[in-house]
Amino acid sequence: MKQTTILLLIIFSSTLLTLNAQSVYNQIPKDQEALYFTSEIFNIKADGKNDVSEALQLAINKLKKEKNFGILFLPEGKYLISKTIYVPKAIRIIGYGENRPEFILGKNTAGYQNENNYMFWFTNNLVEENEQPRDAGAGTFYSAISNIDFRIEK
Repeated sequence: MKQTTILLLIIFSSTLLTLNAQSVYNQIPKDQEALYFTSEIFNIKADGKNDVSEALQLAINKLKKEKNFGILFLPEGKYLISKTIYVPKAIRIIGYGENRPEFILGKNTAGYQNENNYMFWFTNNLVEENEQPRDAGAGTFYSAISNIDFRIEK
């Protein structure tokens, strides 16, 4: 009985720690080679109400086309998306700020009700308009999304 109580306490404590996880990067990381997904550069509002899907995909594609690899830094905020975001190999999206940035899939977003769709899809390369994406493979381990929360509204 005592072991069960201790086990439940450990599970409960770890769940609380996960729910209240803080941002790993509290301040803006300095990297001259990185691209920053800010309102000044991409004319977006990170308010959770304005769709940033097109601008986010544009930023990811810009980084891939210009450097073939790199980091897209995402500042604290709420980022509403309405379509699948394709992340090609060697691109990393990293959040920063006092609170982690959050990607939000809005309630009743078209294409996500009856179809099997992805918020983010790690791909082998850039996905141009009207092309079928190719899944990431063993050589695409360099892609990542970190220090960012996800929310799917019901």
